[in-house]
Amino acid sequence: MHWASILTALALASISAFLVAFQGWSVQPALLVSGGIAVVLILVLIGILMSLSKPEHRRGLAREILVAMQGEFKEMLRHMRIKR
Repeated sequence: MHWASILTALALASISAFLVAFQGWSVQPALLVSGGIAVVLILVLIGILMSLSKPEHRRGLAREILVAMQGEFKEMLRHMRIKR
């Protein structure tokens, strides 16, 4: 699986977990914790990618990661529309 797909899946999982956790203002701790863990995993994976990259490539890497995640997100939305 491509790293952008992994980061996008984790980002969507964390966003949905936070939204469900705060739905109706009754916080559900398990979902809040899972969303927090997903956010931490995203940051760890980005840190690993940054540390493994060459110093001259690090400058644009964060932007490249965000652009790739945006592309993956758009692709996921496109597939969701097709299935309907």
